[in-house]
Amino acid sequence: KEVDFDGNPILVVARLGRPVVGACEQFGTLMSMFSSTLFVGPPGVGKTTVLREFARVLSDVHIRRVVVVDTSMEIGGADRIAHSSIGELTFRV
Repeated sequence: KEVDFDGNPILVVARLGRPVVGACEQFGTLMSMFSSTLFVGPPGVGKTTVLREFARVLSDVHIRRVVVVDTSMEIGGADRIAHSSIGELTFRV
C-alpha cells in the first residue's frame, strides 16, 4: 500500500494466490534427489505457484509439518493464519 504525504492511499496491490493441483508433479523426483533446490525464472512463469503446491502436498498428502518463511506474503497470504492453499499443517513465519 502506497500513501501520499498526507497518508492517503494512492496505490493498493492485490495478489490472488490460488492452488494449482499438480503444479509440482514434474519436479517431485528431482527435488527428492537434492537437499536444497533453487527456482529461478522470469516473473509469471509459476515459481511461487510450484512452491505453494509443494507446501500443500507435503502438508496434506505426506502429512509433514511445513514452515514457510514468506516475508513478501506471496505464498501464504497476508492474514494471521496461512491460506488453506498451502496445506493444513503448514505454518507461515
